[in-house]
Amino acid sequence: MRKYENPRLVGENRLPQRAYYIPFATREAALSKDLAHNERYLSLNGQWDFGYFESYEDACLGECTDKIDVPSCWQTAGYGAPQYVNINYPIPLNPPRVPIANPCGVYKRYFDYSGQGRAYLVFEGVSSYIEIEINGKYVGMSKGSHLQAEFDVTDHLRSGKNEIVARVLQWCDGTYLEDQDCFRHSGIFRDVYVLSRPVGHVRDFFIHTDINGTVTLDIDATVKASIIDKNGDTVATIEKNGKARVENPLFWNAEEPNLYTLLIETADECIAKRFGFVKIEVADNAALFINGSPIKIKGVNRHDSDPILGYAVDEAHIWRDLCLMKQFNINAVRTSHYPNHPRLVEMCDELGLYVIDECDLESHGAECIGSREDAANLFSNNPEWADAYLDRMERTLERDKNSPSVIMWSLGNEAQYGENHDKMSEYIRRRDPSRPVHYEGTAFFIVPDYSTKHRVSDTVDIVSRMYTPVEDLIAHGEYKDDPRPYFLCEYAHAMGVGPGSLEDYWAAFYKYPRLIGGCVWEWCDHAVVRDGNYLYGGDSGEYPHDYNFCMDGLVYPDRTPHTGLYNLKQVIRPIRIEATDDPNTFRVRNMMDFTSTDRYDIFWSVRCGEEVLKEGRLDLSIAPHRELECKLNFTIPRITPYPCYIFFEYKTKCATDWCSAGHPMGFDQIELKAATAAAAIAPTAEVSARKCGSRYTVTCFEKEYVINTSNFSIESIRLGGQEQLTAPTRFTLWRAPMDNDRNIKRKWSGRLLRRATFYPEETEYAESAGSVTLSAEGVISAHSRHPLFRARVEYTVTSAGLTVSMKATPAKTDRPRGERSDSELGLILPRLAMEVTLPEEFEQLKYHGLGPRENYVDFAAHAYHGLFSSTVSDQYEPYVRPQECGNHCDVSEIKLTSPKAILSVTLPEGAPRIQFSALHYSIEELDRCEHRHELTTDGKTHILINYRVGGVGSHSCGPLPLPKDRFEDDPFEFSFTLGFCEA
Repeated sequence: MRKYENPRLVGENRLPQRAYYIPFATREAALSKDLAHNERYLSLNGQWDFGYFESYEDACLGECTDKIDVPSCWQTAGYGAPQYVNINYPIPLNPPRVPIANPCGVYKRYFDYSGQGRAYLVFEGVSSYIEIEINGKYVGMSKGSHLQAEFDVTDHLRSGKNEIVARVLQWCDGTYLEDQDCFRHSGIFRDVYVLSRPVGHVRDFFIHTDINGTVTLDIDATVKASIIDKNGDTVATIEKNGKARVENPLFWNAEEPNLYTLLIETADECIAKRFGFVKIEVADNAALFINGSPIKIKGVNRHDSDPILGYAVDEAHIWRDLCLMKQFNINAVRTSHYPNHPRLVEMCDELGLYVIDECDLESHGAECIGSREDAANLFSNNPEWADAYLDRMERTLERDKNSPSVIMWSLGNEAQYGENHDKMSEYIRRRDPSRPVHYEGTAFFIVPDYSTKHRVSDTVDIVSRMYTPVEDLIAHGEYKDDPRPYFLCEYAHAMGVGPGSLEDYWAAFYKYPRLIGGCVWEWCDHAVVRDGNYLYGGDSGEYPHDYNFCMDGLVYPDRTPHTGLYNLKQVIRPIRIEATDDPNTFRVRNMMDFTSTDRYDIFWSVRCGEEVLKEGRLDLSIAPHRELECKLNFTIPRITPYPCYIFFEYKTKCATDWCSAGHPMGFDQIELKAATAAAAIAPTAEVSARKCGSRYTVTCFEKEYVINTSNFSIESIRLGGQEQLTAPTRFTLWRAPMDNDRNIKRKWSGRLLRRATFYPEETEYAESAGSVTLSAEGVISAHSRHPLFRARVEYTVTSAGLTVSMKATPAKTDRPRGERSDSELGLILPRLAMEVTLPEEFEQLKYHGLGPRENYVDFAAHAYHGLFSSTVSDQYEPYVRPQECGNHCDVSEIKLTSPKAILSVTLPEGAPRIQFSALHYSIEELDRCEHRHELTTDGKTHILINYRVGGVGSHSCGPLPLPKDRFEDDPFEFSFTLGFCEA
């Protein structure tokens, strides 16, 4: 049996996993962590000789004639093609065998060595199989792509010049356990180095803390050890019994990441490791407690991913990710679905982020074999793979065990569930009982229907699920028969526009102690770059692939935030302010778990449109999980041109490692009751009409409207003889499908909604003093399909403009909705809008509604009411796969300006507010293109004046929008007025 096809052989000559650290020669060097001047550390990063071969057999005969950087992924260096698959394996499902045509990279370089004592060669990450030779002699081999591999190479090295050769295979038996949802890359993608260490050195240690100040050091050598605080003062010394006591210790948590340094000294070596005082426990009400306080996990799932580097992210890249998370109120990272770069957990220690540390284990593709039971028997219930499962868990835990940020161990992801998981859990509980065990697969395997009637396996201490709908989440919050916390390790699929319903999720998380929060899927879009453009699955000719399912992050591949990240930030803001019965009194709630509100400045302002009527600042000290009421001194006019709102904004008082002083962390806006002034009524003017065939030409002042009664479109609007429309208006139900529409769009297409519009059947003409009205009775329908609605549309022309009104009722039945059977209920619809198409010069935009960023009915927490000025160009959101975007809800006024004319959209008195978008791309163009760089503008401005746009949800992988946020076939009516005037 080949070594790389033997699941019982997890490594050869590889040392047992130890805690992650870098030794130094002196105390000062250890505390400074300056690797550039560390005589114990020899980096082998840099340029290596490289050969890329079609198979292992070819590699054994070939020469290294190219060059490659280490660390890197060979696909990003031009060897082979990147491949994105989610569930499907990139090789035949024939474990433990892999194809003979198995790409092999051979790495070779020379290095000078002059160290004394013992020498250790460390690879921090290699995908997927590596075997090493030094000076022509075999050293060993390792599997486990995202895990550390260390070898004692003392007997292989000589003083002076040494040759190292590493053969790396793209696939091995371990590939079956690394079926993660990401681009698949290969090569030596993390740091490589040699450590020179004295004989009798420390090898491993485990720091145990108690919040009473006790520190217990479990170590495998006799050492001198001391504890140093953040000021550099020694506050305790480890005694011979391995214990020390720190008086009045500062605790570590994500909001206050207080760290101490353990300094371990021997005669010739020093190790500095930062640690914290943390106690993790489950309360009687199933809440998760950190240091005696209940917490909520406001997390994201994160891969080591970069469009240029692939897996080979460096420390600066990781630091940027984590700082951005902190700036957006995120407090936790699930390392999906493997241990991330070893510095990540240390950075989380420093910045303050909880870590759900996940084992490098996923066999999702096994489910292609049939049932989950069959898939589980292939790996998770198969004793042939038990050693591989346990090895991966041991190496995860032992590497990161000293980081206080790690609050949970995860047995992996989507690897079904079996006895091998039980062995992993037993190991964790024996080795580190201080932290709970998590694995979603136990819940999914045993309770596939979200039922709360079955107890999830005792293998886990945390019950977790993925994409639980809000209504089921609430049921789990109320469930009393399981004393364990309930955690959404994945929820709110952040693919394209969205995710929706976050506010509803967090209302449930905050209400029920058992619901401890969750991690949004996921942090970043995955892509590769070619010619400056982002590409996804299938764009490199790979097969199989999963298209753009990798474009599912809160940030773009370059870490520019999506709108979804702003939405999440606002939903999990640190402070919330609510109205009370007294219009000048407000309830301030501290949503944090450990920190007083005095960390933030609270600025308030009373606003009406663009005018600020009064403003001030609050300096409040409210304890965590507490609230108080405060009264503000302001008055508002009795009548105002726009609704009045009081706006509260929360900003950091001081600079931190992750933000500058004054960084905004969230806001609240509350409407204040005042009467709004009615719009001035334009003087009555004579309106006349003439009919020619199916067209009516209606004239008022210098404006001329042409209405075609055959399709009931507004065919032309002329101002002073100049045409303002570039195409007739149309009613549409379609939207360029969002990524979160990827499942329901099949139903939309089946109902031919792309072409659905209003079809008039009967028309009427009426005129009175100062007005002309054209009306039509008809249906909203697509060809060859039963109508969705019966509708009446009216166009009324006055001196104020052209008022459009629609009143519609479901076409299927006249019975009330509650009396209709499921078969009679209609579709969840994309939208109902009139599209008005103008020349591209209509670029300047002003509107009163929710802004400034795009928003939808279930995706609007980040938006606030105001009078906003923008441009049509800025309304476009550049999702990598083009889709519906740029909508605004709760709008009462729109104004679009060209150099010569102004289009205004206003509401008749009493009419409900509308939604709208304005883009230089048509629905059809957004629908047609697969990549944003393929988009072309048609030289027009497309305005969609919406009665309603359906919610976003996260149905690309999670639930549909909640019923309250869906646009269904209920009766509706809406109206608005189009007005043109000279600029």
